[in-house]
Amino acid sequence: MNTAVTPIATLSPRETEVLIYVSKGFTNAEIARLMRISKFTVADYLKSIFKELEVCTRAEAAVWAAKKGLV
Repeated sequence: MNTAVTPIATLSPRETEVLIYVSKGFTNAEIARLMRISKFTVADYLKSIFKELEVCTRAEAAVWAAKKGLV
């Protein structure tokens, strides 16, 4: 499943893709498999996303994504 994404704010295209998957309820392991990266890389992307969006949880990130129309 490949999603072409446009980066939002200061997020890279890969970070935006991870954010979309998180917003859809995918686990880190599922995201890793879909994106063909390690689950540790997914966790690193999430740390960066949380920092850039100034959120602390997956749920807050998902709400942010929904408000921006990503999902």
